[in-house]
This record gives sequence, C-alpha cells and structure tokens, in this order.
Amino acid sequence: MTVGPAASSGWHADPFARHELRFHDGAIWTEHVADRGVPAIDTEPIAGAGQPWSRPPELSIGGGAPPEGARERARVLPELDAAPARLLGARVLVVDEAPRGRSGPAGLDCTVRDHRGRRVGTVRIAREGPGRRALRLVTSDTTREVARVDVLDETGATLLVLRRPARLLKPRVLVSDGAGTPVGELVPRQVLTRLRFDLDAGDRVVGAVEGDGPTDPNVTVTDHTGAAVARVSRTWEVLSATHHPEPDTHLVELLRPLEEPLRSLALAALLGSSALLVQDPVPVDEAR
Repeated sequence: MTVGPAASSGWHADPFARHELRFHDGAIWTEHVADRGVPAIDTEPIAGAGQPWSRPPELSIGGGAPPEGARERARVLPELDAAPARLLGARVLVVDEAPRGRSGPAGLDCTVRDHRGRRVGTVRIAREGPGRRALRLVTSDTTREVARVDVLDETGATLLVLRRPARLLKPRVLVSDGAGTPVGELVPRQVLTRLRFDLDAGDRVVGAVEGDGPTDPNVTVTDHTGAAVARVSRTWEVLSATHHPEPDTHLVELLRPLEEPLRSLALAALLGSSALLVQDPVPVDEAR
C-alpha cells in the first residue's frame, strides 16, 4: 500500500485504516496509534514504495516518538450526531479560554461551541468590583480573582450563575439557574495535593469535581458512586479522527446523559473550572 507523508508532523487519521489516529514525526508515519481514546503501538510494520511508513518498536531510533506525554493523552471522541445542539443538552462543548475571550462592559466573554463548531453559548467572567480593583492597583497585583461566572445560551439568556460569596483560601461556589433559583454548591474538601470539590444539592452530595493537583486544568466530575460522568481536558484532545481543537480552547465532555441537578452542577463546574476552581488567577490584561 503506497501512502504519501502527512502535510505536517502530529496526529492524523491513520492513512492505512488500521487505527483512528497515527502519529507522523515529520518524516514518516510512526508506530504510535490511538483508537477511541486508547493509545497503542502498531507492532506490524507497513511498507509502501520501499519506505518504512510505520516501524515496529524495536526499529524505532530517535525522533520517532510523539512529544512527551502524547502517547498517554492522545484521545479520539466518538463521532456524534450532527444535529444542532443546545448548550445544556450538548454531549461535547469546545470552550474558548481567556486569551481568546472578548472584553466587554459586563466582563470577559468566552465563546462556547458544539462539536461541529456552531456557537451555542458564552462563558462570561464578570468584571471585578471597584473596591477590589483599587486594592489591586495599590498593591501592584498583576492578577485578579474571579467572584462570578455566568453561563449564557446562544441568545444571551442566562442559564447558570456561579458566585463565590467570600474571598477565602478555597471558598465554596454557589450555583443558581437563570431565574435565580439555587441549584447547589461546589464545596471544597481538604485533600492533600489534589483538587476536590463536592457537588452539594440541598442536603445530599450528588458528585464531585477532582483534579490531580490544585492547578490541574484537566478535571473530572464523578457521580455519588465515584463513577466518572464528565470531564474537561486541554492536552492532545481531538474531536474526531480529522478535527483538532484550536489553541487556547478546552473540551467539556459528558460521558453519559445526566439528570438534574447533577447535569447543571457538572456543567457549571467544568465551564467555570478555569476561572473559579483551579487556582490560576485571570491576568488583568485578559479580564479587565
């Protein structure tokens, strides 16, 4: 089978149709492959026009491996229905991060798209209050803390509101719907070296948000049994075998349909994680 080289190095659809993705190192197609989120090594070499387009592991020498961590993080999402999706009903969301946001009178607006690139809403990081801004200027602080995040639909109507009621080391986050009705809370738990927020709905814990560290941007939502139900990730993610996300975006993925209030709390946590949960303050020049 004769197959030409890729236009650029990186993960591409497998031209040999053995796997969903195959890594091209800039010179040849390598043995590094991935299927449905599972990375692997293709141990059977493929020859085409006398060139070793794929190499077994024992023949790999220098320059053939993907960048550090790529073999563990390369992942393919299942193909999804092409029908238009609403934000609260979408299976996969692509969210712009602060560097791609647009500053306006109400705050920093970050676009949310569905898996086909259609705009389905906005994550709005609210402007900081005048008192906090004045204090920051006096102290020459170059970052600011976020006290509120709004999730809007494609028309600008409010779907969810996240608020931090006080400036504490790890404060809880209150979540309400567009009408102002409380949905629940994201309550921090003291877990050494890890990020964890419980999803509280009234008098019961319906799930949790967890990350490998307090600044880990790749977080997972679990239900009350501990099973993973949703996640957000930024590294080596692809929407399909041929579509790659743009820089400064991250994916929010629901692994299965969720009932309320877990669905709203999970989406609130994942859409607001970079601004409210992860200890990564928004730079001033990105959220004035």
